[in-house]
Amino acid sequence: MGRLLPAKGRRREDYLRVIYKVKRSKGHVRIKDIAEELGVSPPSVIDFLDKLTKEGLVIYEKGGRVDLTSRGAELGKEYFERHESIKKFLMILLNIDEEEAERETCYIEHGLSERSLERMVKFVEFISMCYRELPSFLKELYRYYETGELPDSCT
Repeated sequence: MGRLLPAKGRRREDYLRVIYKVKRSKGHVRIKDIAEELGVSPPSVIDFLDKLTKEGLVIYEKGGRVDLTSRGAELGKEYFERHESIKKFLMILLNIDEEEAERETCYIEHGLSERSLERMVKFVEFISMCYRELPSFLKELYRYYETGELPDSCT
C-alpha cells in the first residue's frame, strides 16, 4: 500500500532534507536556519537534533554548527532530490507556481507510495533530459487549464 510514515519518520526526513539543503546553499547550518525552514522554534530544533545525533545522522554540539554524518548526508540528499522532483512535477505537469508547489510538496511527499514517488521522479527526469522545449501536449494542457477548452486533437 502507501508509505505513510509515522510523524517521527516524516520529521526525520524533513530535518535531514533541510539540513542538506541549507548546507548545500550556505555551506554551513545553524539552528536558526533549520527553525526558519521548518517553521518551528529553535528549542524544538535542538531537541530533535539530539535525537538525530543519537541515531548517528547528525553532528551537533550545543551552541555549535550542525553537520550531517556521511549516512545523514546520503539520506538528506535522497530526501532533497525527491522533494525537488515532486515540486518540479507539480510545476511542470500542473503548471503550479513555485511557492505553491513547495507547500504542496511537503504534504505529498510523506503520503505517496514508493512506486508513485519513483514514477514522479522519473517523469521529471524524462521531461528534463529528453526535451529542450516544453512538449506540445503540455502546452495544450496549460491552455486547457486556463480556458477549459480541449484542443482539436482531442475531439
